[in-house]
Amino acid sequence: WSSPSVDHDIIMKYMFNPQILNGAVLTVVITVVSMLIATILAVILAVMKLSPNPLLKLVASAFIGFFRGTPLLLQIVFWGYLGIIYPTLTFGIPFTNIVFIHGQTSALIPSLAAGIIALALNEAAYSAEIVRAGILSVDGGQMEAASSLGMRGGYTLRRIILPQAMRVIIPPMGNEFISMLKNTALLEVVAVLELYTQATMISAQRKEVWPRFQRDHSASKDVRLRQEEGVSMSRLMVDARSVRKSFGANEVLKGITLTVEQGQVLVLLGPSGSGKSTFLRCINHLETINGGRIYVDGDLMGYRQVGDVLHEMKPGAIAAQRRHIGMVFQRFNLFPHLTALENVIEAPIGVNKEDAKDAKQRGMKLLERVGLGDKFDHYPSQLSGGQQQRVAIARALAMEPKLMLFDEPTSALDPELVGDVLNVMRDLAKEGMTMIVVTHEMGFAREVADTVVFMDQGVVVEAGSPAQVLDNPQQERTKAFINSVL
Repeated sequence: WSSPSVDHDIIMKYMFNPQILNGAVLTVVITVVSMLIATILAVILAVMKLSPNPLLKLVASAFIGFFRGTPLLLQIVFWGYLGIIYPTLTFGIPFTNIVFIHGQTSALIPSLAAGIIALALNEAAYSAEIVRAGILSVDGGQMEAASSLGMRGGYTLRRIILPQAMRVIIPPMGNEFISMLKNTALLEVVAVLELYTQATMISAQRKEVWPRFQRDHSASKDVRLRQEEGVSMSRLMVDARSVRKSFGANEVLKGITLTVEQGQVLVLLGPSGSGKSTFLRCINHLETINGGRIYVDGDLMGYRQVGDVLHEMKPGAIAAQRRHIGMVFQRFNLFPHLTALENVIEAPIGVNKEDAKDAKQRGMKLLERVGLGDKFDHYPSQLSGGQQQRVAIARALAMEPKLMLFDEPTSALDPELVGDVLNVMRDLAKEGMTMIVVTHEMGFAREVADTVVFMDQGVVVEAGSPAQVLDNPQQERTKAFINSVL
């Protein structure tokens, strides 16, 4: 500060010089525009790198590796002096006479545009890893919950995943913004008149030193396992035929065949690892199957059949099928950044395109139905486990499903909270909702189920009415399990 080489009068003289102010404004504009483009590209690259498609992964990895491994200054020089290599540029459809843009490179990509392109592409490579880390930080159950509501991938990413990932993404992206602000000084090499360049020009012109800135339920109805063909498809809600599922060399489902009629409740029992939850997830195609067929209300789930060959549907078609199948998860999987009411109305508005006012009115009625009308503005973190699970049931019901799947809905709850959730499920059964429930609640199974199915090691060991399976089991494995839990 006291150095004789620093002339404070000169500094104050040019601090608000129009050239300096214009340079400062341009620096901010370049930073904001470049960062906006980089962020959009970073999201695309992160999604590509997380994609199961190997080609998309390869392209994203190559982009990130190249632009992170090449000096930024070299990239700026390349784009700034591209006209030397390619004096003219033509954009059109290759091998045709169709041309959209043609002209001199220097006119199509002036120095300012070249600088923004270089900064944006370079920053996108770094920011992509930040965005990818943010997406990976979101619990995987959030994607499953969104998928079970019929949300498509893009909508889920925009409305569910990215808002939650922001808590991880924003802090380092703030640092990247500051770094970008500093890096604009490098644009001096392509004569972009940002702040540093303007200051350097004044210093050269004045030969003065300028400090450089850093840069309804009926018990009489009977659900039967499907033993033969010819059961009327119009009466079946779920028709599973020889369903197989493997994870690598581990065959989890070994030819499951069963049916559920409309308005019936089927309870799946079995030890951990028996395949109950996996089968449940196969019904709405959260898990793909390796063999067999699953029909829901007469429609083949997740596949279209051409001759004897099954072809998996596109994600949009699968999402459309899931809209009619509600699912309640063991760990609730509520969207933590949304209130109870917002959780309930998100899919009706975003997926079914319902009017927001109508959706809110119906959402409030559903929350009142599950005993949470006074908690509509509470976030999941402000609710008990039992309350969260009841919100999850209301969220699934908001899509007006014809089938409800419950994956051990009370296993994560304290004992005193289990009753409230089971009461809601009992009411649904009395109203005639078709339900498949994976649970260890024997009292619920005895009271509500039409059919109890006992599974072990990926096969159906025994099935029948609650009285048959729970009170008079025929298989020794079933007897051992019942004795262990009662």
